[in-house]
Amino acid sequence: MDLAELLNEYIRSELIVVIPVLYFLGRILRRSKVLCKRIPGILLVVSLAVTALYTFSVCDVSSLKNFYACLFSIVTQGVLLTGGSMFIHEMVKGRTQNKTDSDSKSDTDQEDCKTEE
Repeated sequence: MDLAELLNEYIRSELIVVIPVLYFLGRILRRSKVLCKRIPGILLVVSLAVTALYTFSVCDVSSLKNFYACLFSIVTQGVLLTGGSMFIHEMVKGRTQNKTDSDSKSDTDQEDCKTEE
């Protein structure tokens, strides 16, 4: 089973586009004044919001049981999308570190991350 089939099995195909959006949002946040340890939480909140907008637009919430099913879907999809985004970040980071083993630091290293003082 390749990666595309695996993604389609667990993540709704309409929401897969959110993964690269979250990845680039994470890169933007990384270059801003946001603390690195807060970026995954911010990405999770954004992912949950986007997933909630989509799910409530296509889901029938006429009963409490359906509402809870939609809520479960929102949380599950949001976490999977955020995890996919962070997985891509780690793959890119690993690839750039392998290319620049003894060269200068890349923009994906933890050195340029803001820390609490």
